[in-house]
Amino acid sequence: MADEDLFSLAVAQTIDALSFSQTHEVDSDFRAHSRATIESVRSLQREQHNRIESQYGARSASPNFLGTQLLAEYRGEATSVQLAKEAGDPQLTTAISSMTDNQCKLFKKEMKQRIHEWEGCVRDATAQTEVTAEQKAPLRSIYELYKVSKGKVGATETTRGMSTRSTTVEHSVSMAPSTTVRASDSSVVTGVGHSGTSRLSSSTVAADDTPMASIKTTPNAAAAAADTSDIGNSIPRVPIGTVPAEQLSDADLNAEKRRLKQVLHRFESEFERVKGERPNRRDRRGFTAEYHRYGQLKNEIAKREGKPAAD
Repeated sequence: MADEDLFSLAVAQTIDALSFSQTHEVDSDFRAHSRATIESVRSLQREQHNRIESQYGARSASPNFLGTQLLAEYRGEATSVQLAKEAGDPQLTTAISSMTDNQCKLFKKEMKQRIHEWEGCVRDATAQTEVTAEQKAPLRSIYELYKVSKGKVGATETTRGMSTRSTTVEHSVSMAPSTTVRASDSSVVTGVGHSGTSRLSSSTVAADDTPMASIKTTPNAAAAAADTSDIGNSIPRVPIGTVPAEQLSDADLNAEKRRLKQVLHRFESEFERVKGERPNRRDRRGFTAEYHRYGQLKNEIAKREGKPAAD
């Protein structure tokens, strides 16, 4: 084909393409549509896509589905607790009583998470702020099972705390130094304290014989305090706001509360991972400012929403 013929063909094709593009449009599937009907075609495509998405797309689990899962998963444990309750024998062995302390603690933690997941699903589905007693009724056996596991964990922690305090007191007494008091003839011993130190009416006491008033910290307590400090130092901190909570906007309130909650949750999770138990008030001393500010923000949010602050 001569060069003139090729040039003529290219010109003709270009003219055809330009003319076609004036009256038609190619979609993402490389199909040509008339510009007069392209909007109708797109509308039909969107409608078809939405229909397919609504029928076959991913959906969040319904409250009924999650509730059925809870009942099925904990049916054995709940049944054992219910049978013991009906028998009226507190010594009857149940699935909870046969668990070790750590097993029961993990079991309770998992149950709490699953119950919160179900309650959150109910609130989302019904647009309620709280789940009512009527809605909880079908899961009564699950709540009773959780109550029993929580009671065992609480009793174990109480017993462990009493044992720890008793051991600490005995250790302090055994470590207390024996004392010898030399007083003048006019000195009168008026009493002896529980810590092993003497109260004297005279001030004439030999300097080298003055006893220690008390032992404030034991080696175990000091080591525990050091461990708690190490855990706290490993947690990234965030700035604590100084503006009164009532002067903050809703967005700032929720943002600061969310940041503090992340820090405190990370501290408690790390403490529980290292220690095997949740931190008590003494363990939280390093985060007193965060807890105090978090409580102020939570109370202010609850006040604005017109409901009491949650625990």
